[in-house]
Amino acid sequence: MDLLLTDDEVVALAADRESFWPGALPTVPMVRPDDAIRAVLRGQRSLRVRDLLSEAGESTPQLVELRDSVLDAEGRIAVYLCDEAFDRVSWDISADLYWYAPGWLVETTTAAGIHAFRQSSRAEATELLVGLTSAALSGGGGERLCVALVTERESKAVVVSAGTITGYVLDPAGTVTAEKAVPPSALPQLLGMLTDHAASIATSS
Repeated sequence: MDLLLTDDEVVALAADRESFWPGALPTVPMVRPDDAIRAVLRGQRSLRVRDLLSEAGESTPQLVELRDSVLDAEGRIAVYLCDEAFDRVSWDISADLYWYAPGWLVETTTAAGIHAFRQSSRAEATELLVGLTSAALSGGGGERLCVALVTERESKAVVVSAGTITGYVLDPAGTVTAEKAVPPSALPQLLGMLTDHAASIATSS
């Protein structure tokens, strides 16, 4: 399922099911009421030019599989640079990992709004998270990298900055209900537990 799509194209894909794209959208601000409509129209036109959408509005089987894997995912892990309120501060790092049977779909997004998708195993998904967080842990730029598992009941987040790792639990309102420092040696195991938790949400629902 390796595929490249734009912000407009993924917005159009989600609109095909009267839904919103859950991942990052760097170039679609969604500020004005017609922002989404304009993005959908641009995306549909682009998909037609690429022969990924027919004149009748039917997506290719590959697009349908990708769309449904994202929109039906029960577990999603978001990776991004954040501030102390867990809000995004930069598009330099942006990834979303979606759990669906039989595995993970990894979406990486650039600041220009280009989305790259690929299927991954549990081990590959964890390896990606470890690589991103290890770079943040050893960096000296003062950036905070957030790895967040978001569910309807609560969110679990691991925030990594130079030399420090902190685990958080947040309620649906975004209030921190638990906070714990994590030793660097425990980071791979912690991230593996996060991917396992995302998968368990899907299998238990």
